[in-house]
Amino acid sequence: MKIRFLQHFALLASCLLLLPGKAPGEAFADTARVKALYDSVHAHYKNDYPGTIFFLDSIQRYTLSRCAVNEYFLALKWAMQCAQDHHQLDQLHHYLDVGQEALAGLEHDLGPAKQGLEADLKAFWASYYFKIASYQKAIRAHEELIEALKRKDSLTVRDRELIARSCQYLGTIQKLRGDYQDAIPYFWASLDYVKEMWASYEAMGRIAFTYQQIGKCYEGMGNDRQALWYNNLAQESLKKAGHNYQEGADPGARLRLKKNLITTYNSIAAFYLAREDGAKALQYLEKSLSYHVKDDTYLKSTAHLLGEVHALAGRYDTALYYYQLALKEKTEDYGPRNYSTALTYMAIGQLYARQDGYEKAVCYYDTAIGILSTRPELLEALEEVDWNTIFAERALINVLGAKASALSESFQARQDSAYLREAWASSRAAIKLVEQLRIDYNSEEDKQFLLKDCYPIFETAMYAGYRLGPDRYPALFEIAEKSKALLLVDWHRNLNALQRANIPDSLLQLERLYKGDVSIIEGLIAEENSKAESNLEEIRNLYQKLASARKKYDGLMALFEEEYHLGGPAREKGYSGLLPFLQKKLLKKEQCLAEYFLGDEHLFVLTVDREAIHANHIPLDFPIADWARQFRSGIYDYHLSPAPTAELFRHTQNQYATYGWKLYQALVSPIKGHLRREVVIIPDGVLGYLPFEALLTEPASNLSGDFAAYPYLLKQHQVSYCYSASLLKAMKEKQYRSSGLLAFAPAFPRTRTAAALPIAMLRSEIDTLYYNIEEVKTIRSILKGGNIQTGPQASKQAFLDLAPRYKVIHIASHGILNDSVSSQSYIAFYGGEDRMAEHNLLVRDLYPLRLEAELVTLSACETGLGALRRGEGIISLARGFAYAGAKSILTTFWAVNDQSTTEVMGRFYRHLKKGESKDAALHRAKAEYISSQADPFEAHPFYWASYIVIGDMVPLYGRSWGWWIALGLLSGSLLYWFARRRRLGLEQKR
Repeated sequence: MKIRFLQHFALLASCLLLLPGKAPGEAFADTARVKALYDSVHAHYKNDYPGTIFFLDSIQRYTLSRCAVNEYFLALKWAMQCAQDHHQLDQLHHYLDVGQEALAGLEHDLGPAKQGLEADLKAFWASYYFKIASYQKAIRAHEELIEALKRKDSLTVRDRELIARSCQYLGTIQKLRGDYQDAIPYFWASLDYVKEMWASYEAMGRIAFTYQQIGKCYEGMGNDRQALWYNNLAQESLKKAGHNYQEGADPGARLRLKKNLITTYNSIAAFYLAREDGAKALQYLEKSLSYHVKDDTYLKSTAHLLGEVHALAGRYDTALYYYQLALKEKTEDYGPRNYSTALTYMAIGQLYARQDGYEKAVCYYDTAIGILSTRPELLEALEEVDWNTIFAERALINVLGAKASALSESFQARQDSAYLREAWASSRAAIKLVEQLRIDYNSEEDKQFLLKDCYPIFETAMYAGYRLGPDRYPALFEIAEKSKALLLVDWHRNLNALQRANIPDSLLQLERLYKGDVSIIEGLIAEENSKAESNLEEIRNLYQKLASARKKYDGLMALFEEEYHLGGPAREKGYSGLLPFLQKKLLKKEQCLAEYFLGDEHLFVLTVDREAIHANHIPLDFPIADWARQFRSGIYDYHLSPAPTAELFRHTQNQYATYGWKLYQALVSPIKGHLRREVVIIPDGVLGYLPFEALLTEPASNLSGDFAAYPYLLKQHQVSYCYSASLLKAMKEKQYRSSGLLAFAPAFPRTRTAAALPIAMLRSEIDTLYYNIEEVKTIRSILKGGNIQTGPQASKQAFLDLAPRYKVIHIASHGILNDSVSSQSYIAFYGGEDRMAEHNLLVRDLYPLRLEAELVTLSACETGLGALRRGEGIISLARGFAYAGAKSILTTFWAVNDQSTTEVMGRFYRHLKKGESKDAALHRAKAEYISSQADPFEAHPFYWASYIVIGDMVPLYGRSWGWWIALGLLSGSLLYWFARRRRLGLEQKR
C-alpha cells in the first residue's frame, strides 16, 4: 500500500511540473483508451474487487501521467466507491489519503470542479469513520459536509444526494445509540432530498430503505404498529425499486440499489424475528436471497438472519452453520473490529446459552465485548466511561447483559458463587453504561425506552447482589433506584439546580417555554402515531419542529453551563448519598421505606429504616398482574356497574376478600417484621396500581356487609407513596415561597336526569357535579381563606394563569383517563355548552408549567392511572403535576363517588390545618370516614381507598399550640389548688 501511495505521489509531482501553461482541467488523455479501461471496470465491478481496482488504478496512473486532472479524480472517486461498496476499509483509507494529498497539490488547477471534489472527499471520509465505528468523528464529518453544502447559493443534484446520504448516516448513528427520537428527523430530512430526485435511478430503493429505518426506530421505541406501517410503506417502494433494478444499466448504481433492496428485506425479516414469527421472517429472507449472487458481499447479513430463523425453530446445528458463515464473511469484509461482527458472536453465545452451554456462551460474549470496547477491563471496574474506547454502545450493553444472564444461570445450575460474582460485575458494568448513555440522549422517550429494554439487566443484578449477601444491599438499593422514575428525578434535580444557579428570571421563563415546547411536540407526535391512519406530512412537519425546538433548548442549556456553571442534572451523584440521606434526615423513628423491584421472574423488596436496610426476595411463582387486576375489580366493579345486582355484589365481595389477602401475603407479610407504623411505599410495575391500605391482613372469613370491621392494612399502618426515593429527596429539597389556597370547581351542563344517575354519583363522565362547589367552599372555610374559582370562572386559562402562585391547589372536577395515549388524559374545566378539547387540561399542558405548590389535590376520577412504562412508572395526571414541580399530590385510583369525596376531603383538610403531615391527615380522614358511617356498607373500600398521597409529606401548617398552652395552665392551677388545700388540711390537723 505504501509503494502504491509513493507511485501516486511521484506521478502527482510530475503532473505539477507539466501543468503550468495548460488550461485548468484540460484533458490530455486518450479517451478511447480510458473508455476501454472503464468497460473493464464495469465488467468486474460486481464480483471481482481486485480486478476492478486493477483497472481503476490503471486509469488513475494513465490520466495523472497525462495531467488530465479531472479524469484522474473521477477514477479516484470510483476507486473510493468501489472500496466502500466492497467493504475494503484499509484501501478506502489509502485512497482517501491519496485524494487529500492530490487535492492539496492540485487545488489551483481544478477550476470549478474543486468545490464538488471537496464535498465528495468529505462524504467519503464521513462514510469511512462510520464504517470503522468512530461515530463521533463521523457525526462531525457529516455535519460539516451538510453545513458546507447548505452555504452554497444553489444545490446541484449531487449536492442533494450527498446531503441525503449524510442525513441517513446521522440517523443511523443515533439509531444505533438508541436515540430514536433524534434519529427520525434525520431520516425525514433524507427523504425530503431523495424525493427531489425522482428521476434518479436509485430513488425508490433509497426511499424504501429510509422508510424501513424509520420503522426500525419505532420498533426500538416499542411502537410495533407504527413500525409495521413504515415497513409496509417500504415494501411499496421496494416493488418499484425492484423493477428499476432489472432495467438498470449502471453497475455501480445497480450494486447500491441491490444493497438497499437486500437491506430493507432483511430488516423487515428482523422485525418479524423479534416477534418470534420465523415463517414470516423467512418469506422476506427468500426475497432478499433472490438478489444475491455467488460470493456476494451482502450474504453476511442474510446468513446471520437465517441463523436466527433456525435458532428460533430449535435447529441449533443449522443455526450455527449460518452464524459461522456470517462470521467468516463479516471478518473478511469488515476486519476484526466491527459492531456487526460482535453481534454475530453474541448470537452464537445466545445459541449455546439456549442449550445450557453457559461457559461456551460466556466465551463468545467476551469476544464480542473485546470487539466493542478497546478497554473492557475498565467496564467491570466501574470506571468513568470513555466513549472513545467503545463502539456501538447499545450493542455493548446488550452483550454485557447477556453475559451476566448466562453467568447467573451457571450459578443456579452449579451453585458456584464465582459465577455469581462475575454476573454481578457484568450487570453493574452494563447498568453503568445505561446510566451514562441516558445522559447523552436528548429525547425523554428514548431515555425511557432505553431503561425498558435494559430492565432484565437490572433484574439480573438484583438477583446476583441479593444472593451475594447483606453487604450488597446498599448497592441493590442504588440499582433499584436507577430503574425508577428517572425522567421525573432528572427534572426535579434540574429545577433545584436552576434555583441554586442565580439565573435571571427572564432566562428561567425562557427555559420553561423551550422545555414545554419540546414536551408538547413530543406529545403531538405520540398522538399522531397513535392514530389508525397517521398523516405522513403532519409527522414530518412535527419532527422538523421538534428538531428546531430541541436545538433552541440545547442552546439555552449550553449557555447555562457556560455562563452559570450549571451541569446536567443527570450527572449529579444523587445515588451514592441517597441511603444515608434517608436514614439520617428523611425517615422518622417510627417510619420506614419499602421499595419494590418487580422483574419478570423475581420480586425484591428493600426495607429501609433509620438503623438498617433489609432485602427480601419473592419468587414470582404467581400471576401478580392478574392478582392486582382481580383485587381492583373486587373493589369497584359492583359500584361502577350499570346493573349492580346482588349476584355481582357477592362475586366482587368474594373477589376482593380473596385477592386482598393473597396480595398481603405475597407483598407485605414477608417484610412485616421490618415495617414501622408509618410506611413510605415505592411501588414498581403493576404494583403502582394498588392501594396498599385496602389489603387485608387476615382472611376475611365472615363476608358480611359490615365493611368497617374488615382487617384493612390501614388499621395497622399509615401509608404514603412516591415514584422513587430519589424523587422524594428531590421533592423534599425544594424551597418554595408560595402561599394560599387556589381551588377550582367547574360547572357542567346536566346531561342525565336524577333518576338516571348511577348508584355512585361519579366524577368520571362529563355531567353535573352536585358536591364539588360545596367541597371547595368547605376547604376554604377550613383553611381560613383562599381563592376559589367556581362555575364559569373555573376555566383552563384561569388555572394556567393562577396556579404557579399558590401553595395549595385543589381541583374538584371530572378526570378522564386515556388508556392508549396517556398524554391525552385530562381534567375538565368549564367550557359552557362547548365541549371542545381546548377546555381540557391535558397531561402535556402541565409540562411547560412551573408550579410552586406544596400540595396539589386532584379530587377527580382516575388521576393516578395511566399507561405503565417500565422504568418510569404510570404516566398519569398525577405524574404530570409532579413533573410540573408539585412537592406532593393527592390523587385517585378509580372513578370516585362525588359525595364521599367531599366528606373525605373535608376531614383531610381539617387534620392538615391542625398541623398534621399529609399522610397522617389522609390516614385519619379515611379511618374517621370508615368509623362514622351509619350504614356499614358505605365503609366499603370503594368509597375511601381510591385516594392516595404521593411525595413529600411534611406538614403544611404549624400545629395549633393554643389549646395545649391553655390545658397546661389549667393543669398547673389545679395542681397548685390541690397542693394548697393539702397544706391547709395538714395545718388544721396540727
